[in-house]
Amino acid sequence: MSVSRRKQMDAPAVCQALVSWALTQPTVQGVALVGSYARGAARAESDMDIMILTTAPEGYRENGAWVQDVAWPAEMGLPQQIQDEDHGAVWSRRVWFAAKGDEVELSFGLPSWADTTPLDGGTYRVVSDGCRILYDPAALLEKLLRAVRQS
Repeated sequence: MSVSRRKQMDAPAVCQALVSWALTQPTVQGVALVGSYARGAARAESDMDIMILTTAPEGYRENGAWVQDVAWPAEMGLPQQIQDEDHGAVWSRRVWFAAKGDEVELSFGLPSWADTTPLDGGTYRVVSDGCRILYDPAALLEKLLRAVRQS
C-alpha cells in the first residue's frame, strides 16, 4: 500500500485570502508571510506562518469568529481544529483544515513588534528566517525588513 503525500498549500491563494480579510480589519496594520513559505523552502508537511501586526492582538484571541470570516481557499476545507499558543511578545492561533490537514499559524502582535530601535532578538530571528510582506500600509514591515538585512 502506498502512502499518499499531501501537496503544498496554495500559498498565493492563502495569502490573498488573508490580505482580503486584513483589509476589512481596522486594527490590522501589517501582514507578513514568514518562515519556510516566505523563503521558498516549504515542503508538503510545512505549516504556513503568518505575522499580523494589530493594535488589538488580544481582541482576536477573545473573539475567534474571525477565523470563519477569512475566505480560505475551498480546497483546504473548513477549519477543523484550533490551538492558541503564547510566544512572549506575540500569541499564535494554529488552524488545521479538514480537507488535507493543512496548518496555518497566525501570530498576532502589536505594531511595536516591528520596532527597529532597538531591534528585538526574537523579531530578528523570525524575519531573518524568511519574510515576505503581504500588507503594510504604514511601511512598518518594510522598515523592519531593511533593518534586518542591514544587520
